[in-house]
Amino acid sequence: MNENEKKKNNVGVIILIIILVLALLGTSSYIILDKFILKSNVEDKSEKENVEEEQEQKEELSLTDSSFSRILDAVSDFTYTQNRENGYSSFSPNELLRVVAKDFTNNDFTYVGEQTISGINHKVYQLSYQTIINKLKRYFPSDISFEPTSITNSTSAASLPNVNFGEGSGMGILSYDGTTGTYQVYFGGIGGTTGPMPTINERKVTEAYRLGDSIYVKEKAIYYTSDIIDYTNYVYQIYSHPNQVGLLDTLTFTIDNITSQTISVDNYLDNAATISYVFTLDKETGNYVFSSSKID
Repeated sequence: MNENEKKKNNVGVIILIIILVLALLGTSSYIILDKFILKSNVEDKSEKENVEEEQEQKEELSLTDSSFSRILDAVSDFTYTQNRENGYSSFSPNELLRVVAKDFTNNDFTYVGEQTISGINHKVYQLSYQTIINKLKRYFPSDISFEPTSITNSTSAASLPNVNFGEGSGMGILSYDGTTGTYQVYFGGIGGTTGPMPTINERKVTEAYRLGDSIYVKEKAIYYTSDIIDYTNYVYQIYSHPNQVGLLDTLTFTIDNITSQTISVDNYLDNAATISYVFTLDKETGNYVFSSSKID
């Protein structure tokens, strides 16, 4: 084979190698591109499915749906001015007792005798710690508990509107017996008077929906202070947040017309505070329970 033939063969081999390399690069690029497109499509599909799944699970609820409204009614006095982001741990033991105050009836108490308390004879009754816990389970998770002795020696632990033994609805707690798991309690009157005032609608539920095992509720709220000037004019200042933050309005009423006036959150919805609630499904009872609330 002469020199020219060798050169031709070498050139042919080089060309063949280049063609093979280009073909290999093209195949690799196709595979990489194909994998990228496939991965992108999978990610897009997964994201779309997640969005669709969330949309399918979100169920709009009536603003008075009983699955949450009964709980909201019980805790509303305690969520109005404070964040309660840690469930029942956000409440003091005395606050927990007051949450279920309206759920007590005469049947929850056992008469044990009379005792002189602060110079006055009172009928004394037994109340079981477990009775309190059982009532709390209507609104909070099944594992709820608190230190039993933390509410003893209280002269006005709670007002129980549906308990009537003829001495008043204010329940005082004398002691706790760890052996029997019962409190010694008594009852007395609760004083207090208020002057004339307008009708005040300071809160309103504006949104409620179920998503998965949780219910989300939004409530609009306004806050106010009142002052009396010269015993004839009543001045109300309306705020968008607790602690007199975000002045929205100043209203003045006379003593003659104040009881016919109304202050409503409906007039301030765009600037009112939003209280956001989460209620979660308790697997043990099958009921929704309070999980958290936050004021924004």
